[in-house]
Amino acid sequence: MSTIKKEANRELDAKVAERVMGWELFKCNYFSSQEESPRQTKLEPWINKVGITDVGDYFIDVDSDFWISVDEWHPSTDISAAWAVVGRMEGLYGFDAHNGFTIINNKRDYSGWYVEFPLPNWEYAEASTAPEAICLAALKAVDI
Repeated sequence: MSTIKKEANRELDAKVAERVMGWELFKCNYFSSQEESPRQTKLEPWINKVGITDVGDYFIDVDSDFWISVDEWHPSTDISAAWAVVGRMEGLYGFDAHNGFTIINNKRDYSGWYVEFPLPNWEYAEASTAPEAICLAALKAVDI
């Protein structure tokens, strides 16, 4: 995968994490250093509670004690992470993924993947892979 494509996927993953999943992008630096942000200082008790021990970038949800390294969550390329996005969409919009959610390979004359969420506007997207199409359709739906 090219560096440009990898960077585009990271940006897509970050948008999905923040706008669909409701997570915050958090940069954990060394404590008591010049890089430590006021947000990190405020979150220090939570960071210790959940066990974040490494410096790095994380997606976090303080309310649910959830965290995952940015390097480990790639819904635009990993189908299991993309299905978590579908699950989140089910929770946000109250539909059943087994009844109305559409994911098709080679729809009509398109050689990639077509994904459609059963929402009032039937938000859909097409992409070369199923995970990317899921992410794009989810973003379209939440950005209405």
